[in-house]
Amino acid sequence: MTAAQPQLDIEVLAKSFHRNKGRDVRAVDNVSLRMEKGDFVVLLGPSGCGKTTLLRCVAGLESPDSGRISLGGETVYDSALGLEIPPERRNIGMVFQSYALWPHMTVAANIGYPLKMAGAGRAETDARVKRMLDMMRISELANQYPGQISGGQQQRVALARALARGDDMILFDEPLSNVDAKVREHLRLELLAMQRELGFAALYVTHDQEEAMSLATRIAVVADGVIHQIGTPQEVYRTPRNLKVAKFIGSANQLDGTVVNDGTGPAVETPLGRIALKEAALPSAVGSRVSLISRPERWRISMDRPHAAAAWPGKVRASAFLGPYNQYLVDLGETELQIWQQGSHPLPIGSEVWCQISADDLTAFVSDSAA
Repeated sequence: MTAAQPQLDIEVLAKSFHRNKGRDVRAVDNVSLRMEKGDFVVLLGPSGCGKTTLLRCVAGLESPDSGRISLGGETVYDSALGLEIPPERRNIGMVFQSYALWPHMTVAANIGYPLKMAGAGRAETDARVKRMLDMMRISELANQYPGQISGGQQQRVALARALARGDDMILFDEPLSNVDAKVREHLRLELLAMQRELGFAALYVTHDQEEAMSLATRIAVVADGVIHQIGTPQEVYRTPRNLKVAKFIGSANQLDGTVVNDGTGPAVETPLGRIALKEAALPSAVGSRVSLISRPERWRISMDRPHAAAAWPGKVRASAFLGPYNQYLVDLGETELQIWQQGSHPLPIGSEVWCQISADDLTAFVSDSAA
């Protein structure tokens, strides 16, 4: 593979499933995606959005309807040419949700199994297995069985088995979803360290936003079979492309309203009153319905009325201390806000407070009803 060729190149890929009553469901809807070696791209979206189907198409476990897939410069699927390379010849590894380790095989046998299925000779298989055991720092586990080792060690074995097939690209199908929170956090860090150290490209499926944010070099937000936005975790969180992305990524407050302009400048008429915005920040014309999205940490809460014009009175309905910050649910009469604010002592429930935000921290989108 030359330096100019991507590790993965998906072009206008489509896949539908035939459901009951003759209805077709478009699981992957003309998706294009490009990855370089060393990329860690997370496909993030709710259950049933098409992310796992896309991953399985790359692996060769599902047959797409149309489009093109190339791996390391080699075309493995092209509907126009009638070409579809089987999964065992795609030279990529896959880590499944359950790790899928054979319980009756030793660690070494599990790692070597895909090589055996691919027809590799005994000497080649033994050498590759030894290299994987050394690389994952689990040589001492070679003769153990999966039921005798920890969850973290099982993850290393599953990754070693995936890398044994080819160390350029690994696919991950929600591998940490069945692990408890504390162990999951540790395994996530360990996986990230191994990926950075070994340099393989990773395409990772999850519905867990925290997992996506902590692992990804880029996040592809998937909904209804479409990638709505792809960018760094910071980009998709701070500058979401549309309302669907803004509401799915992180926590968000939503104020619906109508664009107005009474001669003093553009604004949005909301349940909290009129909120002035720069004209360039508005996605549509006067009279249009829009949704103002804001992140909880961009709001400020205080007992005293601030001088800022964009401030509203409210009452603390719920309060929680979460270590680095306090989390509040504030009732403003016409709506409720989530507000996160640093502080060692949370305000008690029932406190009369003032809530304020800068207009620069409000992002306007065409509303769901108008879309």
